[in-house]
Order: sequence, then C-alpha cells, then structure tokens
Amino acid sequence: MYKKLITIFFISIVLMSGLKAQENNAVSIKFIEKDSRLLPGQITNLAFFITNQTANNQIIKNILSVPEKWKIISNSQEINLSPSEKKLFIFTIQVPSSYPVGNYNIQLFAIRTETNDTVNSFLTVLTVKEIENISMAFVDASENVVAGQTIKASYLLQNLGNTKKKGNRSQSINNGYIIFPIIKTV
Repeated sequence: MYKKLITIFFISIVLMSGLKAQENNAVSIKFIEKDSRLLPGQITNLAFFITNQTANNQIIKNILSVPEKWKIISNSQEINLSPSEKKLFIFTIQVPSSYPVGNYNIQLFAIRTETNDTVNSFLTVLTVKEIENISMAFVDASENVVAGQTIKASYLLQNLGNTKKKGNRSQSINNGYIIFPIIKTV
C-alpha cells in the first residue's frame, strides 16, 4: 500500500516538474548580434528573435535590463505570439557619452502578461568602446617679452573622451580639465 502511494507521489512530482520546465521554456530568445561593441553617446538598436515554443497563444511583455545611466529609448511592448510563431523585437538604447570603457551585461526578460511570470531570459555582454578626445587651448601668455626674460603661458588641457589619460606632467586627466603653466626663458 505504502509502495503504491510513494510511487504515485514520485510520478506526480516528476510530471509536475516536467510541466514546470516546459512552461519555463515557453518562448525562446535569440540575440541577433551584428556588433556588440558600442560607442558612447551613439544610439544603437539591439534585435532579438522571440519564438513561441508551445501549442498555445502567448502574450509576452519584453523588458530589457541595462546598466545604470544607460537610456532605453524604446519602451517594452507586449507581443502576441501564435503557436510556433517567431517575431523580431528591437530595443533602442543609448550609452552615456562619458561612460567608461568595459564590458557590461544586459538582460532581456520575457514575461507572460497573464500570470506576470518570467518564462525566459537572455543575458549577453556588450562592450563600450574607447573614445580618445583630448583638446588643448591657449589660456594666457606674457604680452611683450624682451631677450633674457621668462615667458609665462598657460594652456587648458581637456579630456572629452571616456578614458583616463596622463598629461605630460604625469597629472591624470579624467573627464575634466587641467591648466598647465609653461615657463621658458628666451
């Protein structure tokens, strides 16, 4: 008697876990990677294929998770997927212009709107490329100089890129500016 109950209990648990696993794979997500390297300040489209892998209609809301300060230009939308239907879904994002170089995770969540359950998610890594943009501008200098006098001049050195650079006086320039005084005897 107990063996039959234990067997029935075990079979029901296995069947339920199989149904739950099938429900979690109700949709598949594929990232269409044209180039995973992003330029800061540039608007980029991220394309995904979403496929309904069930025999039922699915209403799915897609939500994109990006690093802090990144801007999602296109909002999440609901899509209606017929059985075995595949649809293209595009998110438009922008990385801030001064965002540091590096690799960053983004994640797309497919959420069933009826139950608000996450049915699948997809994680990928995007790389923010380096932009080097150092500018130098004249600030101040002596007006009249006679032979043997010292010339004093100042220049503004400004980093407009997204990487940390060293100046010729070993001063660090990171998204800011430094005024370099130059003194030379004529």
